[in-house]
Amino acid sequence: MFIALLLRFFGGGMLLLAVVVAASTEGEKAPSIKTVTIATIKDKSHIGECGCWLNTIGGSSNSTVFYSENAGPGSKGWMNIDGADTQVLLDEVKRPKKRLKKGEGFTEFYSSDSIKVRVEYILTRPCESEDCESWGLDAKITVTRGKTRGTLSVTGECGCG
Repeated sequence: MFIALLLRFFGGGMLLLAVVVAASTEGEKAPSIKTVTIATIKDKSHIGECGCWLNTIGGSSNSTVFYSENAGPGSKGWMNIDGADTQVLLDEVKRPKKRLKKGEGFTEFYSSDSIKVRVEYILTRPCESEDCESWGLDAKITVTRGKTRGTLSVTGECGCG
């Protein structure tokens, strides 16, 4: 009955379009969206006494999701990606040449095999004196593996603890 009504109202061309659209969507599933999971580093032996530690916001010092040696290009970083502690190497640092002030930032780029990591830092507690041993940071970590991506906002510090 409905088809006959459509034929009368719209003519045969419109019905063909409706059938084609219905046939093309039948059986199709919505694409699943996969993300990279960033979690707490499991093996604490990867975390040194000096470097940069980034923790989940509101988490304890035991919730480190990113650690870097903070020793320039080629230095090691560690993070837990998709359930496995993974070593990444520092490829590039983009920072102003001048001394950073509170609220200013810089970016570091790391990689390992098919993984790319971008860490965008914002200085929250700068060193105020020459004998300063640590400084505070907020950061956004973005991990890309192939076509999947994960992002996490974190907080932490660099120095020697």
